[in-house]
Amino acid sequence: MRIIFVNLFLLAFSFGNTQVSLSGTITNQKGEKLDAAVVYIEGTDLNTISDIKGNYLLVGIPKGEHIIQITFLGYEKTSLTVDMKSNLKMDIVIKGKLFNLDEIEVITNRVLPSHPFTFDMVDQEELEKKNLGQDIPFLLNNTPSAVVTSDAGNGVGYTGLRIRGTDQSRINVTVNGIPVNDAESQGVFWVNMPDLAGSVSDIQVQRGVGPSTNGPGAYGGSISINTKNVNINPYATVNGTIGSFNTKKLSVNLGTGLINNKYLIDARYSIINSDGYVDRATSDLSSYYISVGKVTSNSSLRFVTFSGKERTYQSWNGTPHAKIEGDNAALLSHYNTNLGSLYNTLQDSINLFDSDRRYNYYQYKDQVDDYQQSHYQLHYAKDFDSPLTATASIYYTKGRGFFEQFKFKANRRAHGLFNIMEDSIIITKSDIVRRRWLDNDLIGGIINTSYNVNQDFKLSTGGGISSYVGDHFGNVIEIDSMRLIDALDRYYYNTGKKLDGNIYLRANHKTKFGLNSFVDLQVRGISYKVSGKDNDRLPIAIDTSYIFFNPKIGLSYDLNNGNIYASFATANREPDRSDFLDNPRSSTPLPETLYDYEGGYRLNKAKYAVSANVYFMDYKNQLVQTGDLNDVGSVLRDNVASSYRLGLELQMGYQVNKYLLWDWNIALSQNKIKEFNEVIFDYTNGFDRVETKYENVDIAFSPSIVYKNNFVITPFNNLAITIESQYVGKQYLDNTQSEARKLKPYFVNNLRLNYTFDPKIINKIDFTL
Repeated sequence: MRIIFVNLFLLAFSFGNTQVSLSGTITNQKGEKLDAAVVYIEGTDLNTISDIKGNYLLVGIPKGEHIIQITFLGYEKTSLTVDMKSNLKMDIVIKGKLFNLDEIEVITNRVLPSHPFTFDMVDQEELEKKNLGQDIPFLLNNTPSAVVTSDAGNGVGYTGLRIRGTDQSRINVTVNGIPVNDAESQGVFWVNMPDLAGSVSDIQVQRGVGPSTNGPGAYGGSISINTKNVNINPYATVNGTIGSFNTKKLSVNLGTGLINNKYLIDARYSIINSDGYVDRATSDLSSYYISVGKVTSNSSLRFVTFSGKERTYQSWNGTPHAKIEGDNAALLSHYNTNLGSLYNTLQDSINLFDSDRRYNYYQYKDQVDDYQQSHYQLHYAKDFDSPLTATASIYYTKGRGFFEQFKFKANRRAHGLFNIMEDSIIITKSDIVRRRWLDNDLIGGIINTSYNVNQDFKLSTGGGISSYVGDHFGNVIEIDSMRLIDALDRYYYNTGKKLDGNIYLRANHKTKFGLNSFVDLQVRGISYKVSGKDNDRLPIAIDTSYIFFNPKIGLSYDLNNGNIYASFATANREPDRSDFLDNPRSSTPLPETLYDYEGGYRLNKAKYAVSANVYFMDYKNQLVQTGDLNDVGSVLRDNVASSYRLGLELQMGYQVNKYLLWDWNIALSQNKIKEFNEVIFDYTNGFDRVETKYENVDIAFSPSIVYKNNFVITPFNNLAITIESQYVGKQYLDNTQSEARKLKPYFVNNLRLNYTFDPKIINKIDFTL
């Protein structure tokens, strides 16, 4: 009996010395812990499944070299060769994306590294580090050639973005491929989508014309926002911000993760409030986002809705240059020049002279913009287990709201009011408060297909159509400080209708020598009509249509870890509503045409990446900013026959060591109008029209240098210190290149601290300062 026991002990001891175990955690590239991932040893029956926290354990592995296979539904199979000499703990990261959904779902307006266009990707991790409540333009501020502005001065509320000097109406913006540029103004009002970044997977910023897309043509660039993230695990996230100028943000994100490996629900609700840097430039914002989807190995069906409600105190009138400079003599001259027009009351004078550089012209307590915009999207994507993939989307966007204004001694008849008699005097003017409304609906559909003829030749085709109806009207709610119980009938009303459709055909071909050719042909048609009375109560009759042909061609050549590329693209753009109604020459504005020539070089190494891009943008009939604003703060534009933008964009990212990351970019450009005629109407001596001719002058709001520099210092794993610097060269406020009317160069530094720790009770906590 004793001999049998000893033999069993020795057998167990021997077995224990020849077999070992393997354990660890399985995650994807986003850091999500994967439940039910299969781990097995190739050529054996040894296998296991990870638990809900991604942990796995394999026992009884013979010592020696083995191939470990890891599979997870929808991801690429991962193979690892491991020399098992003893018990080993090994964490495994599975590469790829769930069912490659991004490749299936985003097949239309995204640029790939092999394409002959310049672009930057901003991922979810970078957005989360920066997102403290500011609008998306401020989160994209580090991309090359971008310049951002903020009405309130702190990035909350109304913000703007220019790329290569072109304004927001020339930057095409899509969310999940759906256009969000307003059909009539062609601008993007980011304030209507507060905290959208809290639901974004990634953003691609393209510069120049780029490939065909839906919505208005891209002149400065395109911004493609993707919210179609797939979270494997259930999650709950709470984000809170407290900052200067009484800025506060609270955002709650919830998600089910994948249910039965098929279904998912994501939701967010956000509240943002700020007093603004500019006096009274308050913002009260709220928004929600909901996504419900079903995904399989070869298809996805998603319903996405998001909505934003904003109430912002107006501050678009700006601050006098003399107030910014602290020049009291110049401020007094400005005051005397505008006495009786801008400045009518004693309170106007006190407000101007007693305020600091945070001066806001508006004083009426409800001088606000109050608007809500809701988006509804249904997306279907299908991989037919063949060379063919396709996507189809339908969408509906609803916007409704008003801005409220106090008008001093406004003409009564211009607001639909009768003149009245008081003490035998006919009263023709009254202090009034009015609301000017927008009520609009946009509905559309998009279809895209992609067909791989063979491994090296890919064809894509598709198109979209949309119909827009926008009602513009106004009513009076107060007369001479007497609030009306019921608002008066509309004193003006007009309706804008726009039908927008496009089709495109795109071909990519790659040779065995590494040469890639790209051809993209798009035809776009627009019909635009406006009828009724404008806010000046004069009749409007716009009825115009356009057919545009927008070809793009390009070549790229693969090099070791990089490529060189060149492209030529044509873009055409119709005038917007303001160009018709506020045209300074009282003539029909012409559509614009852009011929965009681009060329560049990209290199990606393990420790560094560099790129260089040169461009020449040749414009015909470009609508350039005159420097003036209309009565709702939008810029006024005028056609110039010939103008151009010539520039060089350089980027570098360098991982100096494990503690320091350095990246920078610089944009050098020349932005010129060959001939510009400035027209000024002088009302002091009758009605004199003064016209001055300028040649070879800078285009307004187009700095010749924009430089960004970032240092990210990581002294230890949980702490990141980021030093962001930005230099923007001088910008002229109009097209006369007058040194008296310019924004001086400015240099801004930001310091950001990010600290992360992982307590046991929850996944992680991030602090940002």
